[in-house]
Formats: sequence, structure tokens, C-alpha cells
Amino acid sequence: MLNAFTMKSNGGPAGWVVVWLATAAMAQAAGAPEPTAPPPVIPAEDFARTPQYLDMQLSPDGACIAYRTYDNESSGLGILSLDKMKAEVMMWGEKGYSIEAKNNAVFGYRWVGANRMVAYTALGWAGTDRDFSHFKYLTGWGRRSEEEERPGISSSEEFYPIEMVPDGRLDPQRVLVTNAPDISNAELRPDVLQLNTEDGSFHLVEKNPGNVRNWGADWDGNIRFGLISDGVVSRLVYRAAPDQPWSPPIDFGRDTVSSGIAGLDADNRTLFVFKASPDGRKALYAFDLLEGKFSGALFQHKKYDVAAAVFSPKHRRLLGVRYDTDRPRQYWFDPDFAKLQDKLDKANPTLVHDIVSMDWEVKKVLVFSHSAREPGYYTLLNLETGKVLPVAKTRPWLKPEAMAETYPVTCKARDGLELNGYVTLPVGRGKKNLPMVTYVHGGPFGIRDVWSFDPIVQFLANRGYAVLQVNYRGSGGYGDEFYLKGRHEVGGAIQDDIEDMTRWAVRQGVADPHRLAIMGASYGGYSALFALAHTPDLFRCGVACAAVSDWLTLIKSADQRAEYSREALRFWAAVLGDMNDEKQRQRLAAVSPVTLAANITAPLFIMHGENDNTVPIDQAYEMVAAMKKAGHTPETLYIDRVGHWWPTNKRGVVFLERLEVFLAANLGK
Repeated sequence: MLNAFTMKSNGGPAGWVVVWLATAAMAQAAGAPEPTAPPPVIPAEDFARTPQYLDMQLSPDGACIAYRTYDNESSGLGILSLDKMKAEVMMWGEKGYSIEAKNNAVFGYRWVGANRMVAYTALGWAGTDRDFSHFKYLTGWGRRSEEEERPGISSSEEFYPIEMVPDGRLDPQRVLVTNAPDISNAELRPDVLQLNTEDGSFHLVEKNPGNVRNWGADWDGNIRFGLISDGVVSRLVYRAAPDQPWSPPIDFGRDTVSSGIAGLDADNRTLFVFKASPDGRKALYAFDLLEGKFSGALFQHKKYDVAAAVFSPKHRRLLGVRYDTDRPRQYWFDPDFAKLQDKLDKANPTLVHDIVSMDWEVKKVLVFSHSAREPGYYTLLNLETGKVLPVAKTRPWLKPEAMAETYPVTCKARDGLELNGYVTLPVGRGKKNLPMVTYVHGGPFGIRDVWSFDPIVQFLANRGYAVLQVNYRGSGGYGDEFYLKGRHEVGGAIQDDIEDMTRWAVRQGVADPHRLAIMGASYGGYSALFALAHTPDLFRCGVACAAVSDWLTLIKSADQRAEYSREALRFWAAVLGDMNDEKQRQRLAAVSPVTLAANITAPLFIMHGENDNTVPIDQAYEMVAAMKKAGHTPETLYIDRVGHWWPTNKRGVVFLERLEVFLAANLGK
């Protein structure tokens, strides 16, 4: 059960904010002054434990709330009936076909009708009614296991769906999906199929002419626009009406994080798109499909990119946009939503209040309130009756008052470029001369750290460490110029940014220069390895998780894997370096940690998942072998049933406990 309860306001939408102020007491501690003494040591299990509730979404009719949930090694779907106030959960594995726990994974889901959902699982897409009846695997191993039981259904050998194409029909028998007809083809140019989620049948709707990467539909389910990309340049194609020919490609400019399709207006004529503003920031524009013209920017920020657009499901209106500055923010074009957001923010300004879901009629909205200290909780607001329903906390075992505060920081890189990041200070240990971990995000391109709850950061802070997070050049969210400055700078200016902000934290007196560590996963793990070799005087130790150690080997293996398209390889050639250019090959070899292993003398802890398909574990084996050859054997932890993600639950505890011992031995407190 979610321990939810209903509270009534004193009269309609105008009065519900009074009740919201009362329910905001759920998280008052998240904005309360920090204690002056360190909190008790919180068990590693509490940080490694997966959230109890994730990705809550209202059903289109507003009668229930769906969510993802976890139980140790398995995950599943839950449905909370708002009428009965009763939750039912289906954990994956209960429907058969699953042998190992790693297959019991639900990665996400989507409502495709008032009563039907599609879940994305490790065994394939699965359709289910909200009472978990009429369950059907639609793709993958699950479907192949069922095909003998469902004669007459088109063969799954023809069906490799990538994603759904949104439209306004909300019909579980007519769901548009993009489909890669041959996953062994190195070029990913999907067709569009229509899928019946009730019986699994499908048929072709739009054949790819050979150059469209992403498709878009109007509200009536007609494919009307597509995005062409070669990994370097993006272009838009469209047709003014379903029976009209396709337009010549419209240039979007460089293929950066700024290019994309946001959605279509109710008039089926105005297409909202993301493209770079004159200032080089991702901004929202309107494109008239009949006249073939762009409007001026509907929303843009001078410093930050727009992240997403929000539309009303039934009336098909553009409601607002989301974007990240030093914290997540929303801007609403709709005046009612603007007033609603203002009331939410004034009720508890220490939290971010995201309107994450709404019913088809926009009578109910689901709000997720969170911060760097508050893991988050969901609240349902009935905009007609004024009722407020506190629904669930994601991690009720973690108390916000025991968590550390995260502060946005800014400094200048050595070349004058402005860098942004965050510093988290351990509770009750002051703000000066602290042992500090520079925690580097992955990517490196288009990804950024944001102001939000991070269990790894909070674990480190609870153990007494300050944590520095750097949004180095190439990170997303700061405009095209900042993004493009990261190209061909792996092991170069990107690493300089990480070093510069670390030294800045020392100059500010926050960090003890003799007790610095660097840690990260994926590209962040690479950065940790490279830093120990490149700046051995700066960091006392390093932690490299799922780390790239040999760029040439990684790119070669990607080139040989079918799931990597030529477009993806062109992208990596553009941002990392062209493997056909000998000078660039030599540069990437020179900044690969395996080449520099002899320079690493500081203590090193390497963690890698044995099932990592993004950065194969051979990268870790190669690095360890090079270190041993150089006479400096690192600590290692190889974890089964873990891919390119942080280990959680029991496996997460093993990692966190090893991490705690390693840092304590090398940084002290």
C-alpha cells in the first residue's frame, strides 16, 4: 500500500492551496536549517536500495495511478485505484519466461488507452490491462515464446520496434511505432508500423525513404514530419496534409542537442520544434506546415537550453516548457498552470514541484516534489473539487533533514570559459578544509549534472566528504557553443575544466588540498583514470566505474557491433575523433589510460559490471593488466548481473561498503 489518504480543501481550486500548505509539511525538513552536528552514519543499504515508487502517471481517465516499483532483484508495475485506494502490483517473473533475476526488469511504461498500458521490459514490450489481465508480450523473447500459442500473428522476425510515435487517438489497437526492419543493418532508418497491443498484430504505415531518423504524427495518426540526420547535420521534412508530397529538407543547422521535434498544435498545422536561437541556445519555435516558415522564438533563455515542451493531452494545446538553470524550472504559457505553479512554489520554495502527469480532461494533475535533500514525493491535485491526495514518498526510509545540501557554483576555466557545477557539503562538519570527492558525470557530450537527489552523492556526504560535480565543456544544457567546445577535447580541455574547478574549490577553502579524490562512471570513470596519470599531484586516489580505458579498442568494438548505426559512429567521429585520421588516432591513443598506466601511482579502485554492453568489461581487464605490468595493482570489484549502471540493492551495498573503506583508507576524515 502507498499509505495515501484524502484531504479536502475549503472550497474548489482557489482553496486547495491551503491544504497544500498543510501537506507540504511532509517535506518541511528538506528546507530546514542543517544540524550543527554530523548526523548518524546511515547504513549503506539505505542508499543502495532502489526507490519504492518511480515514474508515477495518471491513467487517461484519472481513475488510477500507475508506477514502477522494485523488490530486491525484480521490478514491476503497480496500479493504485483512486476509488478503492488499493494498490495492486505485478512483479516481472510472475508472468513466466524469466529465469534469471536480471531479466525481471521493467524499464518504463506508457498508457496507450484508458484501460491499457505497454511496459518496456528486459524480455520485450508487453501489453496489459490495468488489472493485469489480457497480458501479451508484443516483442522480444517474450513474444517469441508466445508465438506458437498465437497462430496467424505476423512473425516477430519482422518486428523490432524502437519507440512509439505519439498521436492523439489513445487507441490501444492503433499504436504507431518506429520499427527497424533489420537490426543487423548498420544504418538505423526506421519504418513506421501500426501495432495492435491487444493481439500483437501490426502492419506497415510509412516506409522510410532511406534517410529519416525520427518520425512524427499529427493528432489524427497521420505521419506528417520527419527528422533527417547524418550525425552531423539535422534537417526537417514535412507534408502540409496527409495526401500531400514531402517537402524538400529544411535545414536545422548543426546536429547538436538543440535540434528536435517538440509536438504539434491542435490545428494540425503548427509544428513546435527545438532549434538553436541566435544566441546559440536550444529554444522553442513554431513552424507553419502550410507556409513552410519558422516563427520567432516562443521561449528562449539567455544562458540555458530548453529541455522539453508540455502539451495538454485532450485539447492538444502547448502548455509550457521545462528547462534547467541551477535547478529544474518550468515556464507555463497557460495562465491557469502558471497560477498553479506559483502556488506550489510559494507553498514550499525549498523544493522543485514538477507537474509530471495529468488526466485526459486535465481535471487532475500529479505533482512530484523534490530537491537535492528530499528524494521526492507525489501528490495528486483535483482541480475541480480542490481535493489534495498525498500519494507516496519514493524513499521514505531516508529523512531529508539528515541529507546534505547541494549548492550551485560557478568559476572560470583557464581559458576564461565560465564553468558551472555543484558542491555538496556534509552535514555538521563546517564548510572549510573538507576531504572532497570530485564526482565526474558520464557522457561526456550532451549530459549534465542537475540539482536533484543523488544517492551516491548523499552517501559520500554522509561519510563526511564534500562532493564536487563539474559541468565541463561538452555538457548539455548550456547552449551549442559550450557543447561544441568539447569536441575533440577528451583528455584535453574537458579534463582541464575538471581540474580547474577542483583547484577552485581548494582556493575557496572548501577542500583540503591533501585530501582530494576523483570518481566517476563511464566517461567519468575514464576521467578518474586519466586524472591520476595526468595530474598525479592533485588527487590522492581515484575510483573508476564502468570506465573507458582504451579509446581505440572501444571504438573498434562499437564499429563491429550491429546495434551501432553508421550515424552513431559518425557522431562519435565528430566529437571524439575520426578513426580514419592517423593524427586523431594517435591523439586518442595518447590519452587512453592504458597507455598511461605507468604514470598512475595513486591508489585506484576499479568497479565494472560483468554485463556491461556499452563499455565492455574487457576495458577494465585491459586496464588492470596494464597497471599490474607497471607494478601498481589496483583494487577491483567485478559485479555480476550489472550492466552500464550503478549497482543497487545487495550488489549496491557491496560496492558502497568497498568504496567507503577505500576512501577512508586513502583520504581519512
